[in-house]
Amino acid sequence: MGRLLTYLIPAILLADLYIYLLFVRKRRRGWISGILWFLPTVLLLVGSYFFFGSHSLGEYRTTYILVFLALVVPKLLFFAFSILDLPFRLLRGRTIYPFSSVGIVAGLGALFILVYGSTLGKE
Repeated sequence: MGRLLTYLIPAILLADLYIYLLFVRKRRRGWISGILWFLPTVLLLVGSYFFFGSHSLGEYRTTYILVFLALVVPKLLFFAFSILDLPFRLLRGRTIYPFSSVGIVAGLGALFILVYGSTLGKE
């Protein structure tokens, strides 16, 4: 899991920064809301570092991985699809973002699959 986190940490931070700069920054009020936007991601990454570093929490590892994936995968899917909208934004100044819409649907679909697979899918 250590090698996977090595690649996931920059990807998660980059996705968070991208979403913040393009969608959240315009609507926030004050610097406190900017800090609060990054707080869940930082806490998740710090918790992951300590959780996977300790060997005494082995029985909760599966649950933590499911929660981690449920929080990270939708954000990364949205980021991957939404980055395809950048040429439209820069060249044409369009206000319709088709790939961002696809990213929202893909992220919600991935969240549904993770929740269904971890609850009802085990039967």
